[in-house]
Amino acid sequence: MGRDGARGAQVTGWRLLAHGAPLTPTATQKPDCPIPQEIFRPNRREPRLPPPNYLQFNRLMPDPSQSDHSPWARDLMLLTLLFGLLYFFQLGDTPLLNPDESRYAEIPREMIETGDYVLPRLNGVFYFEKPPLMYWLVAGAMQIFGPNELAIRGVPALFGLAGVLLTYAAARRLHNRRTGLAAATVLGT
Repeated sequence: MGRDGARGAQVTGWRLLAHGAPLTPTATQKPDCPIPQEIFRPNRREPRLPPPNYLQFNRLMPDPSQSDHSPWARDLMLLTLLFGLLYFFQLGDTPLLNPDESRYAEIPREMIETGDYVLPRLNGVFYFEKPPLMYWLVAGAMQIFGPNELAIRGVPALFGLAGVLLTYAAARRLHNRRTGLAAATVLGT
């Protein structure tokens, strides 16, 4: 129906506030249907809501006004040393395990050999089961350090260590130091 029809009469004069606020009629027109009094605000200036901040990266940063004053740097260094030793100790000493490690080492090796970093291949067959970021990073490590076990396992170990540190930072920021250390330990082991 057009704006003059019955449905148009109900819609005319209504305006949606930003960020999911309720529908309110404009100040010059009364609505055709009954609405609660708290929603209809004639002759009032509608409040302006601040834009939503969906990505609040600053929540993971240290807050100097926190109740526990244990330094973040000391805890992060301790976790890095502890889990770095755990993850990187004898990382390149054992041969690759079949079938998983050898498969995920063969794909970056074929990327280097063919020069095609867009389409991952396993034994010449396109392999799209996993996202290629890890393959690209392992291929880069293989080009820098050579095709050995340390270069192949080093990139996933770095990602594991980063996951432990980010878990600590998030849990400490959202709760407290003890929770952060416990969460990082549980994830790391």
